[in-house]
Amino acid sequence: LSGKHSNTQIPKIIGAARRFELTQDTKDKTISEFFWNTVVHNHTYVMGGNSEYEYLTEAGKINHHLSQNTYNMMKLTRHLFSWQPKAELFNFYERALYNNILSSQHPQSGMMCYFTPLRMGAKKDFSTPFDSFWCCVGSGIENHVKYGEAIYNRGKDGSLYVNLFMASVLNWKEKSITITQQTAFPQNESVVLLVNTIRPQKFTLRIRKPE
Repeated sequence: LSGKHSNTQIPKIIGAARRFELTQDTKDKTISEFFWNTVVHNHTYVMGGNSEYEYLTEAGKINHHLSQNTYNMMKLTRHLFSWQPKAELFNFYERALYNNILSSQHPQSGMMCYFTPLRMGAKKDFSTPFDSFWCCVGSGIENHVKYGEAIYNRGKDGSLYVNLFMASVLNWKEKSITITQQTAFPQNESVVLLVNTIRPQKFTLRIRKPE
């Protein structure tokens, strides 16, 4: 992967993941899972990003390349989780969401930055409403309206997965259940789940145990 443009390669793998979902060709499943493991374990920084100015570098030698991006790997992660839920997938997703995606938006102006550099003395440069705009502002806007997308998932066996610890309300219409998650994470580590149902019923609630 060294020298390959990450935002060209990763969408190809997202395409393979989607093709597997449509055709059940196990080759595409193998491609997607192998690629995810390779990038996450050999090309990824602690906050979930990868690549230097969008180009992947040598495996396991990323300490000299401290500019990175995250967006497409999170999309691929959601595909893999829908096939076989694993805590490892959302351990990665959570780090990327809080440490990279959330930090890429200016808390006052709402503007986006192109990437979040890790180099010593580096700073984030944010877009402006009229005078500074680049291609990744588009995907940057998309990032910040999707925080509710992966908090919960429904398992094939009818169970409910709690993937992320984020204040939210889930209206599970099929079962007439409302689940309210109360938390100020990451400011504190307390999480309360309130389950409201109009009739007694049984279902499996699977809560991710963070590594």
